[in-house]
Amino acid sequence: MSVIKTSGNSTNTSIDYYGYNIDGVSKADLGQFQEALDYFSKAIENDPNNFVSYFNRASIKMRLGDIEGARIDFKKSEILDSTDYYA
Repeated sequence: MSVIKTSGNSTNTSIDYYGYNIDGVSKADLGQFQEALDYFSKAIENDPNNFVSYFNRASIKMRLGDIEGARIDFKKSEILDSTDYYA
């Protein structure tokens, strides 16, 4: 499973985003993919400009067979990452 484990060092990252992303990674590690998807979606709701959550949600969507949804999220992650959000 390819999900990005984030560190809490960024001052631009809200606690809600960070917590939801960590919970999503934990669920993915346990094979609880639907729950992981829900957490990554909540992370996106809390910080829609963070590429990590989109990448992680795309990885889970791939695992669940939602290829088109994964493609959309990977593309969004790529766009957000290219804007250098945390710089």
